[in-house]
Amino acid sequence: NAKAEIIDLAKDVSYDDLEPLFDTAVKKAGTRIAVMIALKELLKNGLERNSAIDEFISKALEDENEILVAEASEV
Repeated sequence: NAKAEIIDLAKDVSYDDLEPLFDTAVKKAGTRIAVMIALKELLKNGLERNSAIDEFISKALEDENEILVAEASEV
């Protein structure tokens, strides 16, 4: 399961690694979904939300990709 693998790998990812990916092109939905899953794990582990995170989540909630919207709505 790709999602479980992303969740596992997210343990080794820092916010500094993830934040530049917030600007990934709209057509790269898979990348944005993976970033959202990893971000959820960082937030669960105590990362504080900031304006960049809030903006990334807001954009994702308005996306055409249903999977991305579903992942964003769980944050």
